[in-house]
Amino acid sequence: MKSNGSLKFLLLLIIPALFMLSGTMLKHAQGPYYLNFYDPTYVYLINSLNLAQMSGYGVGHFDHPGTTVQTAGAVIIKIFHSLRNSGDDIVADVLKNPEEYLILMNRIFGFINTLFLLLLGLFTLKVSGNIWYSLMIELSPFSSIENFFGYIIVAPDNFLIFTSICMLGLLIYYLYNEEENSLSKQAIIVSFALVFAFGMATKISFFPLAVFPLLLIKGTRGKITFIVISMIAFLFFVLPAIGNYGEFANWVKDLFIRSSNYGEGDATIINPREFLEHLVMIFEKDTFFLITYAVTIATTFLSLTKRNFIKTDPSMQRQFKLLIAVSITMTIQILIVAKQYRQHYMIPAFMLSIFSLSLCASLLASFFNSMKIIYGRIVIFVLIVGWGTYQVLFNYDLGSFQKNEAAKIDKMLREDFEGRFVVSTFATAGKQPALAFGISYAGSQTDRYRAMLCELQQNHIFYNPWKKILYSISNESIKDVLLKEKKIIHQNWGYGIHDFIKSVDDSCSVSNTSFTKIYTNGNGESLYEVTVGD
Repeated sequence: MKSNGSLKFLLLLIIPALFMLSGTMLKHAQGPYYLNFYDPTYVYLINSLNLAQMSGYGVGHFDHPGTTVQTAGAVIIKIFHSLRNSGDDIVADVLKNPEEYLILMNRIFGFINTLFLLLLGLFTLKVSGNIWYSLMIELSPFSSIENFFGYIIVAPDNFLIFTSICMLGLLIYYLYNEEENSLSKQAIIVSFALVFAFGMATKISFFPLAVFPLLLIKGTRGKITFIVISMIAFLFFVLPAIGNYGEFANWVKDLFIRSSNYGEGDATIINPREFLEHLVMIFEKDTFFLITYAVTIATTFLSLTKRNFIKTDPSMQRQFKLLIAVSITMTIQILIVAKQYRQHYMIPAFMLSIFSLSLCASLLASFFNSMKIIYGRIVIFVLIVGWGTYQVLFNYDLGSFQKNEAAKIDKMLREDFEGRFVVSTFATAGKQPALAFGISYAGSQTDRYRAMLCELQQNHIFYNPWKKILYSISNESIKDVLLKEKKIIHQNWGYGIHDFIKSVDDSCSVSNTSFTKIYTNGNGESLYEVTVGD
């Protein structure tokens, strides 16, 4: 018996180990964060640094809101700095060695995700007694490559993985729990509230998962209890950033009333053309989710026609109720993301995919006696393993290519153009623009960090492509510096050289700035020699 338990544990260890291995491979392929993915990773590093000083240094970035990630990052930075004995104070050490801190943060976050995935498998086995079903549920992160992109960055998407895993654990408990005593009711209400509040404090794209507790918890009193506990827990989780929540509320309002990302665009709520384009992109980029959603909706409608049959079996009733909740949750997530599109905003829905397919397989097996549920689960398992393996290997090659191409430009700037005045664009490769971008969200510490960064790096002027303005980390006049330098090197990545030229003309009060392209890498990132007009 003991030997059988050890074998099951080892089997359940395999998929989490593959999850961690795959994430580690993709992070290796990506290379340093400053080459490709420092938005918003470096922003979270800097805001974690603010909190790590424990002297009233609040956060300057609260858009996601991401407070849980910033708080965890602060704890890691504080402990790591105390163990390093670098001789520098905590701010100088982080600004000098940002990648070392980020790598450690990512490894710890990755370990947490892996541990929670293993615990989900063990918990599923305990409540279901089915090793095959437990292994299948462990494959949840493999449903989309976006889950792995979340895994390899230091951002809220990383925390959404294990938070979604916690929600899956609660759903599986509900699926197999037949107890009706008050203790189990109160425990699951509190658990739902804590998980939901943590998810919302991490990223508001977790909001659609509120459907589960609101639909599954019985009675008005239970639902009100869930809402009250969620609100209290949310305030606790966002406490380090509470001073910014007036601005956060305004930002959320703009997200709702404006049609473009980040609360920008016309106040039309929805741009129909963009909405439809985004809707298509969601499914084009994740074929497996398209299949999952189609099967989920089809099975839901079929189940509605089988209501009388479902009522004869309490287990089927729970499955049906969960399937309804999943259908509503996925639909809300799709509609929200189609309005404010980024594919990684779909992570909570992607993490539900395999659970949803398992519900569909079980219900369909009950509806059609000739169809055995084990066959459906085997098909799902094989599809996910094959699809996940393909995605990881394809994106490993893609990430390696992107890293090497970004490294070429970074090396050219450091070696071929050493001593030249460089104006990089935020989001282009390089540690200097990465740090400058990060400290632009440092809140009350922005001026302090800018002064320190000026001493650490050569380039002080950068281009913000979203606002189409030049940004300086020094107190020098941008106009005086550019007119003095006359010829500069500009690093741009698909944001339009003409917008940059216009910003130079406007900043320097000239009208004849010219440019010559020097080099373009495989990522579409280019270097230009720019002559500032007289």
